[in-house]
Parts: sequence; structure tokens; C-alpha cells
Amino acid sequence: MTRHASHRTGEYGDDEGLRDYYQKNDWSSFVQSDRDEATIRIGKTFPEDEVKTVGDLSAGGARITPEIAEYYHCNPVLGDLGRHYGYRHVGLLQETLPLLGEFDLYVCSETLEHLRDPDADLALIREHCKYLLLTTPVDETPEMVSHGHLWTWEREDVEKMLADAGFEPFEFEHVSVFGIWKCR
Repeated sequence: MTRHASHRTGEYGDDEGLRDYYQKNDWSSFVQSDRDEATIRIGKTFPEDEVKTVGDLSAGGARITPEIAEYYHCNPVLGDLGRHYGYRHVGLLQETLPLLGEFDLYVCSETLEHLRDPDADLALIREHCKYLLLTTPVDETPEMVSHGHLWTWEREDVEKMLADAGFEPFEFEHVSVFGIWKCR
């Protein structure tokens, strides 16, 4: 297995340290246009008649999820750990997601690598969605990560985490350094 804690793992200490870190930084400037475009394109390929609700509680600047939700003619439920974006739902996934019920499609873009316990968060997301659209960097080394990444992994590591959480990945695309998965 090639999953590693990054050199940044020790910077956050606990959930409060992580929360403090993300509330002090506006991450909307970290945009990867190729990844965003591919994520939006892939997000519009789930069965249209099965997607009536779309959620994303790590939405950041929220370009990806609103475009996907618009395609499915619904309003996305958005949230984030930081308060920068003015979302109604602010906090850790463990605090916010259980309050919101189930989504037909949950978007988790550039989040997993920032979570202190990505396995537990994926299991929680599994309880609250029918489909998952996931993006995360693959093939980074622990020494090269930046922007608050706590973990690095390869495609196989992510697919094992998804399977362990109860997801079935059924489509994958590699864009630049990012992996994009469609899961049920």
C-alpha cells in the first residue's frame, strides 16, 4: 500500500487545529481548471432520472457542485469547514452531514486528502448518498504535497478506501495529477 501521511499531518494537532487552519485560509484561489472541467463533465453523466438532490459539504468556492446541480435542475446543498463562503452549513463532516439526510449525488472534490480520518469520513458519506463523485490527487509523494494535504496515495489506495466504505467505483478518469471516480 502506498498511502502515506504527509509532512503536514503534525501541523494540525486535532480537529480544532484543523478547523482553525481552514478558517484562516481562503482556498478558492487553488483552482485546477482541467480538473474542474473534467469533474463537471463527469458529474453530468449520472442517470438523470436518479439525481434529484446534490450535496457538497466541502464546497470551497463552489464552482463544480453548482454547475452539476444546475444540470440536474436542483439546488445544491453546500457547506464547508471554513466560514469564508457564507454557507449555512459550516463545520466538520461529522457535525454537518448527519443533519442533512441523504443525497442522490454527493460531490467530494479535493477533500479526502485534507481529512484527518478519510476512512471514517468516506463511511459517513456512504451512509448519506446514493452516488459519489470523488476527486483527489494521486501519485503525490509525502514530501511534495502542499495546500494542507494530510495524505498522499495512489489510485489503488483510493479504490480500497472506497470499497472499504461500501462504495463501488464504476468509472475512473485521470486528469493531470488528479483521479476522478464515479461511485455507487
